[in-house]
Amino acid sequence: MRNPTVAAAARELAHHRGQQFEQHDVLLAAMRRVTTVDAFYVAEFVGDDSIHYHHQYDGDVFDLPGSHSVRPGGMAAWVRHHRRTYQYGTDNGRLLNAGISFGKLDKRSRDALVAPVFDGGRASVIGLVSIQTYRPNCYDTTVVATFESLIEAFAAQLAHEHALTGTNEDQSEESFISHVLAAIGAVHSDATRDLRQVGKGLRDPEAALRKVKRQLERLLSDLWARELGEHRRVAAWLDMLTPRQRELALLMGHHLGRNGQVPSNDVLAAEMNVASSTIKTYINAALRVFDAQDKHGVAAAVWRLLETRDHRES
Repeated sequence: MRNPTVAAAARELAHHRGQQFEQHDVLLAAMRRVTTVDAFYVAEFVGDDSIHYHHQYDGDVFDLPGSHSVRPGGMAAWVRHHRRTYQYGTDNGRLLNAGISFGKLDKRSRDALVAPVFDGGRASVIGLVSIQTYRPNCYDTTVVATFESLIEAFAAQLAHEHALTGTNEDQSEESFISHVLAAIGAVHSDATRDLRQVGKGLRDPEAALRKVKRQLERLLSDLWARELGEHRRVAAWLDMLTPRQRELALLMGHHLGRNGQVPSNDVLAAEMNVASSTIKTYINAALRVFDAQDKHGVAAAVWRLLETRDHRES
């Protein structure tokens, strides 16, 4: 018999298909109905060496989205390699506490689960979902089973959307800008209305502020999802290149980011220890894959991906 919590959550996930912020809220609310959850995150792998955390809560603290390199031996690499849920009790939290902290940095989780999110065919791990608590020994086998079933329901919805963020990457630039402007306009209207009520005795100022806070969190999440779509495309393009072509694309991206320009083919050839004619061949291949007009277009796309990654590792 299917767990009623999971069944209800699956219906809610289907109702919010394509709305990643609401889907993540469904996951969090469902787990809070069965156990204690103090911290929560949803993350997505982009390529082989990057992971994007785009929904992180610690209590009522919403952490800004961020990207990190996947460190061999770290939590993200462990879950992707073992293809199973990490449980705090496995190593008394050693792997968890060795990773990146978020939210309330003066506290440490005493129990945690980090589950893999699989693609539609379970061929690969495309992301992670984690629940954590400051209380020890909270997540027993029943909680683990419920959590894993819930993540399976979540993954089933994602299979229809082809992306962990649930964002339509084909959405035009114009329509997305319209969406952002409408969201900002809604926040502004609510804030203006509440300000007018301050002198007249606003009934619940805390609730009004919470509403604005949630609106801004969703807007941040939507903006990040849009950016994440571009990151995925660039990562996919890099994977289509040969190893040496990819090395050149990354090299050009680093040069553009550090120096503001892409060096000549001769300079690139010297750095890669190949002939200038070979560099030209590599660049032509990258231009076709990236659909770019020149090597600066390739470098700019690569640098936008690289600059989102900080120096911390998951």
